[in-house]
Amino acid sequence: MSAPPGAIQRLVRRVKIRFLFVFLAFGIGASLTWLYREPIFLWLYVPAHGSLSPFGGLPIVTAPTEAFGVTINLVMRGGIVAAFPVLTYSIVTLFSPLLDRGQRRFIFWFFTPALFLFFLGGAAFVYYVMLPAGMRYLLNFGANIAVPMIQLSEYMKLVMALTFWVGVMFELPLVMFMLAKLRLVGYDRFKRYHKYVPIAAFILGAIITPTFDMVNSTLVALPVIALFAFGWALMVPVVTLLVLDLYPERRGLASSLQAVIGSTANGIVAGAIAPLVMHSTRALAVSSLLMMSVGLVAWIWLHRRWPEIGHSHALDAPSARP
Repeated sequence: MSAPPGAIQRLVRRVKIRFLFVFLAFGIGASLTWLYREPIFLWLYVPAHGSLSPFGGLPIVTAPTEAFGVTINLVMRGGIVAAFPVLTYSIVTLFSPLLDRGQRRFIFWFFTPALFLFFLGGAAFVYYVMLPAGMRYLLNFGANIAVPMIQLSEYMKLVMALTFWVGVMFELPLVMFMLAKLRLVGYDRFKRYHKYVPIAAFILGAIITPTFDMVNSTLVALPVIALFAFGWALMVPVVTLLVLDLYPERRGLASSLQAVIGSTANGIVAGAIAPLVMHSTRALAVSSLLMMSVGLVAWIWLHRRWPEIGHSHALDAPSARP
């Protein structure tokens, strides 16, 4: 049955209004980027630590139109950054009548904010970790045989490419969670392919980094592996449910025992371990690595002791313990 003409006209009007807001946001973002272009450029130069050239640490230009072209490119990207949240909100509101209340709440209060937060996390990782480490290594690599004089266009191309692709890469846990929530891909399938993740991560790191150097490729690959593990963890049943599956006839006792063990472990970490290592970054890293190792050993022992835990048939199996 076709929709009434009035409904179609209202939908077209809503689409026009939403696109008007998107273009308005794009114009505001582009205008502000043009107005504050010099502070933005200087802010983007910070990860290079003043090593782009001998001339005050600023990049060089080799063509009369290079600086203007790079500035226009930056202005366009500033407009896109400002318009993208408005575009996302517009698309969600246009399709919200097709969703029920629970789905709308999930998209508005979880999925959409998480989408931006994960991307901003990737951009922050590039700015505060990847670029400083990568630029320090690359620009000092040939310090005794050459003087770095980096072009403005090449540096901005590197910054923009890394920021965009690593920001997209940081959406991986969210995508995995959505695939599991929509029941399109299950935990077992990701488990089947997890051994290929490190190889794929280093290949992806080599593709994303325009310089193809091992340092930046590794800095991209390691977060990919960690993000896959985080997304995988979102798909795994929580520990409480695993404990309850072991003793289905004693769920209350099992739940209380798991809560006591978890609270005791948290108290030991917060009250005894954290005060001893909180004043040293190296001690924090070592203690975190040790606790991760303890968790890994416990997880391996758990699966060897009860191999049926976490599999789909565990819920249908009879009680394994009296």
